Amino acid sequence: MRTRTQRNWLTGKQETVEIETGVFHYGKHKEDQAVPTKGIPAITPTNPLVSTAIAVIPSQVKSMNKAVREAGITDVHYRKDGKAVFESNSGRNKEMIRRDKFDGDAGYSQHAGS
Repeated sequence: MRTRTQRNWLTGKQETVEIETGVFHYGKHKEDQAVPTKGIPAITPTNPLVSTAIAVIPSQVKSMNKAVREAGITDVHYRKDGKAVFESNSGRNKEMIRRDKFDGDAGYSQHAGS
């Protein structure tokens, strides 16, 4: 995992932070910008989509992973920090429907909500 140094705006101190791969940052720092060269890459097990928007609090991770497995969704899991990891578009769609979530930026074959 790549890292970079930034100033913590609360404390004013310099700190090293990790830059997540698979998450598209459109920040002001050049190393944060992971903009694809040809369109948006597909969501695959080797290039999963890590979502903060549909994340849960860390104490709910265990129960959410259990609920996902019980629903029969195999390509979605929640990390220890609560962020959702989607390994396919179909898994993302099933989880969005299961949790009754809305996505205003959904593309073709993605669940936008009802």
